[in-house]
Amino acid sequence: SGIKLLFSLAEIERCLKKVQEGVEYFDEIWAKVHEAANVNQKEKFEGDLKKEIKKLQRLRDQIKNWQNSNDVKDKTQLCDFRRLIEQKMEQFKIVERETKTKAYSKQGLGSEQKVDPKEKEKEDVIGWLQVTSIFCPLPPIFLKRPKVKESIDRLNQKERLESLTKLMGQHKFHVQKLELILRLLNNSSIEVAKVRRRVGALLNFANVFWPLGEIPALPRMPCTTPSYYPQATQPPLESMEYYMRLPTEVLFFNFYYLEGTRAQYLAAKALKKQSWRFHTQYKMWFQRHEEPTTITDEYEQGTYVYFDFEKWTQRKKEGFTFEYRYLEDRDLG
Repeated sequence: SGIKLLFSLAEIERCLKKVQEGVEYFDEIWAKVHEAANVNQKEKFEGDLKKEIKKLQRLRDQIKNWQNSNDVKDKTQLCDFRRLIEQKMEQFKIVERETKTKAYSKQGLGSEQKVDPKEKEKEDVIGWLQVTSIFCPLPPIFLKRPKVKESIDRLNQKERLESLTKLMGQHKFHVQKLELILRLLNNSSIEVAKVRRRVGALLNFANVFWPLGEIPALPRMPCTTPSYYPQATQPPLESMEYYMRLPTEVLFFNFYYLEGTRAQYLAAKALKKQSWRFHTQYKMWFQRHEEPTTITDEYEQGTYVYFDFEKWTQRKKEGFTFEYRYLEDRDLG
């Protein structure tokens, strides 16, 4: 039994060393992907990155087996290295999304040749249905400005919840119907003309949730200003690159006080990229101050920095338990 335990510990040590080396190599390739001089180089590095993340995933599976084993008593280090691999997996998803987008773009460019008119009409309707399905997500109800008067919030909570539940149910029903029509079109089981006749009605519903045209999500100007003043937000100010350069306090202001705007969405996205995580119970943003002392499948515990929006300051909380069920982990794209 003692020999078996020593063998297991030595095997774990070798595995963790491989993880450390793999993570370092991953970071090197990650830098090369974003510094590539041309498309060919970038594609090569993306391929290398995919190979490396697969190796790390295999090591993660090994670590999970040890975590579930009763032979290993101290699992703190295993938890730390597993979380490290999972962070790299999240990082890889960014490159993976860019690669898929690029592939779809190439496919679209290649298909712009001679196409049968009926096929072209069919493709147009399928394209519209795909766009409609993508841009009809369930309303992001977690991005709400905190209420100052909790008593008012409690009075309206039940009515608001019932309204949202009904709205989400209707929305889900319509999206499922759109996906059904899309499958029928792909299988040539429904006439394109029949779908076109229903497009008007579908458009009316979709417009409730998302504009189909490329309309900028900008608020109306509150007053008339001279023509030499800017009448709309400049495009660079709406980019992710610009938001990543903003101070953290500005991002928090945009998140809490520009409710329902693109500025709020970009602020949330920028905060997530800077390792802040939104706690859905406390409606606050948290960030690790140091590596957690305990990590399990349900929670992690340690010292965190959080932003107190009522006092408008950052505070430190020691021994805080962050339960994953309260982690807002949806992908903001």
